Amino acid sequence: MRSYLVDLTYKTLILAFIIVNFFNFFPINIFNPIWINKITSNFVDTASLPFLGLIIKVFFTINQKKQLDAEGKTDSDSSEIYYLKIRKIINNLIIFFILSLTICLIQALNIFRGITFIDYQNNQAIKEINSQIDNMSEKAKQNNKTNSLNPDYETYSFEIETVPEKIEIARIKANRMLSIKSNEAKIKLFQITIRNIILSILWSTAFFLTYRKLNSYE
Repeated sequence: MRSYLVDLTYKTLILAFIIVNFFNFFPINIFNPIWINKITSNFVDTASLPFLGLIIKVFFTINQKKQLDAEGKTDSDSSEIYYLKIRKIINNLIIFFILSLTICLIQALNIFRGITFIDYQNNQAIKEINSQIDNMSEKAKQNNKTNSLNPDYETYSFEIETVPEKIEIARIKANRMLSIKSNEAKIKLFQITIRNIILSILWSTAFFLTYRKLNSYE
């Protein structure tokens, strides 16, 4: 009964980790740093699932073998089977150790791509805003020329002539707002990256130290 519950817990934790991370891969966009951040964040947030599953499984298997050895119920063949089971579980710790280190490396590289991506989006938004404002400014100038032929032009000349100035003020405010949003996006990128790097180092350390400790088992 205990063996069944341990196997169920182990498989459930591993399966939950796979399912959660698998569906977060879609839609796949490996060239988008935001997508990479989402994938790596999800990995470090769910790394406790395989860690707990492997620890529970390996310690139960070791204790089960020790108990059978103490009762004299194991022979060389059954001992070898238990050893291979334990070794397989222990080796999985190294797989997750490598994955955690890979996540750390990806995050360190992704921050540079992320900054470039944010700058590119900001530049594109600025070009689009400036293009729209240029069109508005050109229309305002044309209206000024048309209105100058109006007999009442002198009465409203001040309001008409200040329209281009207001448009330029709007341009400055829009560009400033886009720069602020760009800086906020970079700050958020740094926060997520540092968080994921720290967690990936934490998990890689946990997987490696556990592996090293259990690797001496015979």
